[in-house]
Amino acid sequence: LTAASSFAPTSRDAWPTLDGLMTRLSARDRDLDGLPEHDGFPDQTYDTWPMHGPSAYGGSLWLGALAAMERMAGELGETDAARRWTGWFERGQIAFDRRLWRHDHYAYDDGGAVSSDSVMADQLAGQWYADATGLGDLLPQDRVETALRTIHRLNVRSFAGGRMGAVNGMRPDGTVDHSSEQSAEVWVGTTYALAAFMLGRGLTDEGWDTARGTVAVTYERGLWFRTPEAYDEAGNFRASLYVRP
Repeated sequence: LTAASSFAPTSRDAWPTLDGLMTRLSARDRDLDGLPEHDGFPDQTYDTWPMHGPSAYGGSLWLGALAAMERMAGELGETDAARRWTGWFERGQIAFDRRLWRHDHYAYDDGGAVSSDSVMADQLAGQWYADATGLGDLLPQDRVETALRTIHRLNVRSFAGGRMGAVNGMRPDGTVDHSSEQSAEVWVGTTYALAAFMLGRGLTDEGWDTARGTVAVTYERGLWFRTPEAYDEAGNFRASLYVRP
């Protein structure tokens, strides 16, 4: 055990790689407002549903990464780096609110494309990871709660009668975003993560209601251990036995 423990990586070991990676990614922030820009090609997890300009999904993950870098730099005594990543984080927070907040949710992106004003179930993935890892609030608590309630109202309750989980993309008028295959799908892993996010934020009824739909699709339709990554309102599913869900 002692010999094995001596090979365990530490924050100090990881720091040069993480600092270099984040520095390289920061070059995607071409207008220097603190948020990276997407270019309309598969540069993120939803690879058939392109993003343009800054996005809620990519931006919230970026803010979470910045908060982690700030915390790590402080613990390692990297004071110059801590100040640098704090500056990026503070600029990014301001830009995220200014460019993406839409009264009751954060917009899919700010690029003026077909899905730009859609409501994305996974719009605050970065805040969920920050909650899970103890990084704290990346965004105002009241706006996070409002966005989660909007997602529950539109992506969960207004989709398939609220019986199938959270559809990835919903238009503000309550219709499904059919601009791509993935925007019109429910992703099992995303829905469970969203439900956990809601529960952690005290939205107990909304959280269980969100999870309930995916449980019903999986376990009441005979999928069980063939849990798919994704399915749509018609019941078509793909990526059965895939590790992600």
